[in-house]
Amino acid sequence: MPNFLKAYRRNVQVLGIEYSKRIKLLSEAFESEQELMNNIHLWDPIGWQGCRALIDALITAKYPHLCSLRLWKAQI
Repeated sequence: MPNFLKAYRRNVQVLGIEYSKRIKLLSEAFESEQELMNNIHLWDPIGWQGCRALIDALITAKYPHLCSLRLWKAQI
């Protein structure tokens, strides 16, 4: 989980976009409980840059625990 968050923060900074509020809430919840994040469901418009930051972070971190990724109204 920490590798994914580091990669996501770096990608967001490189692309010059806003950090997703939903991912921030998910990361706070899972960091405090030391559990693995197994789903990411976003309803916020993140655009193609936000989607790229998210997917690149998952690939970079080699995060195998994700079971579900759903993007509604993401404007991608």
